[in-house]
Amino acid sequence: MHSHGEVGGEDAENFIANAESPNKNAESMLDLRRQAGRVLRGMRSLSDGQRNVLMLTILGDTTEEAAEKLGTTEEAIRIKLSRARQIIRNKLRE
Repeated sequence: MHSHGEVGGEDAENFIANAESPNKNAESMLDLRRQAGRVLRGMRSLSDGQRNVLMLTILGDTTEEAAEKLGTTEEAIRIKLSRARQIIRNKLRE
């Protein structure tokens, strides 16, 4: 068991690797920010219905629950969800 503040094992290896490669960390953060920007652009390009369905399912609603909340059918929810996911995927490839 390590004392408070002590780094050991795999954590120590990761700590050392990260400390030795600040450029790699900066590149990873930049890539992450770019991907986040693409996701946000994708979200903005969704219709209100697609965005609502996507958000409800991300927050844990089933397609049945989302359909009930939005006053539509499960099939309509599945279609909107599928289209929303495809739009986001396409934005991530840009």
